[in-house]
Amino acid sequence: MAADSKWPSADRLIVFISVSLLEEEERVFSMNATTSSTHVSAATVHEFEMFHGIVLTKLVRRKLPVSLLMIETQAKEAWSEYKVNDQVILYVKHSTSPRSLKREGGIAWSFSFAADHIRRIRALSDGGNICIALVCGEKDLGKLGSMQICLLEKHHLARLLDLDSLRPQAIRVRYLPGTGKNLRARGSLSDSVEELKVPRSGFDNWRVPGT
Repeated sequence: MAADSKWPSADRLIVFISVSLLEEEERVFSMNATTSSTHVSAATVHEFEMFHGIVLTKLVRRKLPVSLLMIETQAKEAWSEYKVNDQVILYVKHSTSPRSLKREGGIAWSFSFAADHIRRIRALSDGGNICIALVCGEKDLGKLGSMQICLLEKHHLARLLDLDSLRPQAIRVRYLPGTGKNLRARGSLSDSVEELKVPRSGFDNWRVPGT
């Protein structure tokens, strides 16, 4: 039976498919380039990337291997979630605005939590395990000695944040240089009680679930 003239030959079909795939790759590349241009330039280093990097570097340089999956919730905000070993969400926030406390003594950083943050933390807390790493930083990177990581585990959060309320809340972390091994955290639920003592080495000694 003679070949139907409406159908292309095998050689032409291969060329047609190859050209179509090439055009599709160019279209996808163009879409990605357009999308990327609307976000942050990949060549730009941002403050939150540096301070999140402190947490992630300490995490992956442990003796026991860990797996990390970044969960980008709001790309324009300087906070992110990381799923560690597929078992716990590590929620990272940073502050580079320390204040000297003349009356109480020491240095303090404040971390604000808007209604959307509280809603997200509540959902994560209800659905599984969550820890918050608060990076107490400095704009002057020469002051590394005063920078701290305050690790708050799930049982700490219940003493610091009112997850039943969507009002804006905050956690303050206080560091007393040269006075001990603890940081002191105070949140919206602890205004009238003693500050929560959190080990300064808490993150370094964190027993990561799944390791």
